[in-house]
Amino acid sequence: MESNHIAYEFLESVKRIDEIISASDTSFGELDSIPTRDKLTFINGFYVNCSALFVDIRKSSELPNKHKRPQLAKLYRTYISEVVAVMNGDANCAEINVVGDCVSGIFNTPYKKDVDSTFNTAAQISSLIDIMSYKFKKNGITEITVGIGLAWGRALMV
Repeated sequence: MESNHIAYEFLESVKRIDEIISASDTSFGELDSIPTRDKLTFINGFYVNCSALFVDIRKSSELPNKHKRPQLAKLYRTYISEVVAVMNGDANCAEINVVGDCVSGIFNTPYKKDVDSTFNTAAQISSLIDIMSYKFKKNGITEITVGIGLAWGRALMV
């Protein structure tokens, strides 16, 4: 099996630290949209107007006390796959991250119509959670509730 392992080199690390710290304070441009990853380096950054959408299961730490692995896996697989699918369905979605049961998305929203689209995505997720909970209950799995958070503003992408 091929490995992605790259050995850590202390002296290279020190050089990167110095390069980042000594970079010009003017290396942060303004953009209308979130830059592609290849535009970002260790010494630049861009200010953009964007939105963040976070979806998190409420009281998820109690779920392992209610279910064994097969049911718990079904719950999490359903929840994560479908929340990701809805976010991916928004053309403005630039990045999706999953950490535990928190699914977050970063959206290109330079215009009001784009922010409105992100609100629509959040509403779709909320409706989908209701459908999931109904189906969970019918199959002996605990219903879930989620917290949905949205934010819009100027962010520094580095």
